[in-house]
Amino acid sequence: MTATLHADKFAAYLRMLKDRSGQGYERLGRLAGASGSSLHRYCSGKSVPTDYRVVHSFAKVCGASAEELRELHQLWALADAGRVEA
Repeated sequence: MTATLHADKFAAYLRMLKDRSGQGYERLGRLAGASGSSLHRYCSGKSVPTDYRVVHSFAKVCGASAEELRELHQLWALADAGRVEA
């Protein structure tokens, strides 16, 4: 799987969590300790965060389950590895 495919899967998972939350980027950003514009970049696949903590906080604010957090961590690790290699 290519780095772009990993990043796309990661972004799609973030979008699913965001959409399910029913909240906007600015509100989620305030609650997760990140900017709304950064969250938008991550959810649109324009960038992959270098630190998983913001991803974890975002997912928790969106109501992610323990299983979803594990899957998201794996997706982030693959997308991050692709970012580092690129």
